[in-house]
Amino acid sequence: MKPMLYLRLAAGNIRKNRKIYFPYLLTCVCMVAIFYILGFLAKDPDVIEMRGGRTLETILGFGVVVIAVFSALFLFYTNSFLVKRRRKEMGLYSVLGMGKRHIAGVMLCENIMIGFLGVLFGLGGGILLSKLSQMCLLRLMGNIAPFPFYVNIRIMLLTVAVYGAVFLLIYLSSLRKLGTASPLELLRESSAGEKEPKGNLPIALLGLALVAVGYWLALTVKDPIEAMAWFFAAVILVILGTYCCFIAGSVSFLRLLKRNRRYYYSPKHFIPVSGMTYRMKRNGAGLASICILSTMVLVTLSSVTSLYIGKTDSLRARYPRHIIMELKGADEKMWEYLDLSVGQTLDRCGVKSKGRCFYRYFQGYAAMNEDGILDFSRMGHQTLFRITAVPYRDYAAAEQGAPLTGRPLEEGEALVFFGNGEEQKTVTFADGQRYTVVGEADRQRVLLTSGADFEGQILLVLPDDGDIDALLDSYAEEIFDDATPRNPNRYLAFDLDAPQQTRLEILNLLSSVMEEYDGETSGGYSYYTTGSDWNEADFFGNYAGLFFIGVLLGAAFVFATILIMYYKQITEGYEDQSRFDIMRRVGMTRREIRAAVNSQVIAVFFLPLLAAGVHMAFAFPMISRMLRLFDLINVRLFLFTSVLSFLFFAVFYVAVYLITSRAYYGIVSAAPDRGTA
Repeated sequence: MKPMLYLRLAAGNIRKNRKIYFPYLLTCVCMVAIFYILGFLAKDPDVIEMRGGRTLETILGFGVVVIAVFSALFLFYTNSFLVKRRRKEMGLYSVLGMGKRHIAGVMLCENIMIGFLGVLFGLGGGILLSKLSQMCLLRLMGNIAPFPFYVNIRIMLLTVAVYGAVFLLIYLSSLRKLGTASPLELLRESSAGEKEPKGNLPIALLGLALVAVGYWLALTVKDPIEAMAWFFAAVILVILGTYCCFIAGSVSFLRLLKRNRRYYYSPKHFIPVSGMTYRMKRNGAGLASICILSTMVLVTLSSVTSLYIGKTDSLRARYPRHIIMELKGADEKMWEYLDLSVGQTLDRCGVKSKGRCFYRYFQGYAAMNEDGILDFSRMGHQTLFRITAVPYRDYAAAEQGAPLTGRPLEEGEALVFFGNGEEQKTVTFADGQRYTVVGEADRQRVLLTSGADFEGQILLVLPDDGDIDALLDSYAEEIFDDATPRNPNRYLAFDLDAPQQTRLEILNLLSSVMEEYDGETSGGYSYYTTGSDWNEADFFGNYAGLFFIGVLLGAAFVFATILIMYYKQITEGYEDQSRFDIMRRVGMTRREIRAAVNSQVIAVFFLPLLAAGVHMAFAFPMISRMLRLFDLINVRLFLFTSVLSFLFFAVFYVAVYLITSRAYYGIVSAAPDRGTA
């Protein structure tokens, strides 16, 4: 056969099957456009050179990899719908005398056309939207985009290479399926239903058990770091359990409906229940995929939206003051020099401090045994707690938290805050130090505690400096060598009544003061100077990048979910066409057909949405704990964005339901297809 004949056949096939090819082409265009936009922004000099740009470059680069992997998997998945619909046509070609080599040539031309159009229009859309995306991203970070418009040739070539490879693999996969089937199998397969799966009850129970274990992990893991470690295990369990429940559990449920004669032997229930039962093995996998994608949409959008909206509060939680200075292991002379330098620098700049907090503190890790005794020497054997201890004098002088109402602490007494919610009457250390708990410490008065992992923290307020020194000596004997200085840590933080630029200049001056002093001494200590202004750009860059990528990935997941629904209903519509034609001939009215269609489509669409909502509800505690690692401790904000994301996504669901219902009804109401596809 001549190449031009291949091209004409391929073009004719695409035109005749445009109802199934156009959504697939639209998917390719969107995925290519998103890939180019993320790659363009990851290498955009205006993004990289601004404050926080390097961090944003890393996040966007990660997004490029994620969208490449996801789009490849999704294009393979959606291509399977096309292959299913086209196999009958390929079988007819074989019967008419075309060899598999010729059919492979036609398929190659089809893939080249779809791939070329997808990459061409995807790159065109990506290039046109790249400037708008740049403006939106820079605006999210509080910057203004420059006017010049340009095209990144390297990203264009990378996009062509990546998706060229994807379409090549899709073509090879299609050839493999074609090569293993006979012409008779190809003719029958598109209309062949799948056998009803056997052994449904054991698989369904296994699925319920897997989902239950995943839910149990989500509800019981309390520590944010442990939540991050167990999150992927819980996700895998829930995904596997969801597939088992939808594939096997749905069949068991439909069998129960069939036993209810009053329900089953009804015109609007008989067709959808019997049809869904006969093909539920494949349908169940599709429904599970829709459910998982819907859950991904909800988790992604609600998480990144919460982080972005609460970014200012998170910044303040991580860096609670404009200026933060910390000395570890320094002697009293170093501290006096630092304190004097701070005062002189502020006086010279004509700026006053406010919200000043100073702590002389101890911080270390200890294991708690079954008797509640804290031991510095057994780390790695039990759950670790981060012990933070400050003297009562510094605790009382802090300028935040609730006003003090109690008396000063006496010897052997302590105020304690247990991050895990425990209540103990005494705090005992393995070296014999023992304190009677006389009240709960206000963790808001101590800036040293972190909101990210407070379940694993214990805050101690002890009577005086001598108790801090005793803890330091006990800890040093177990952890450090004899040459390590045993001086307490010191923490100084305050706000400045000045514009941000002035605050940054003062922060740089204080950092230089400490560097100069360190150069004149023998060291033996560590120090750092930081603050909210210094880290704001990087911090907001992280959150803006996560939000931007989250929105793009959420859009990709939404589009993938809608497309799977569409293909699923279109495919089933053609398969059900002959069955509904028979029912019409035996007297079933169009109204009864529409009622049957609505019954089936509603079950197909809203069961995954309901399951996704349940998954999100059980995942909420674990995700909210993981968000504490990003210093987001506002659970109400995350709850609000989760509910709002679910409502917005449900609106998309209703819209797709209306569109799909009409398409499905139009197919099953038409005369059955008696020719080629």
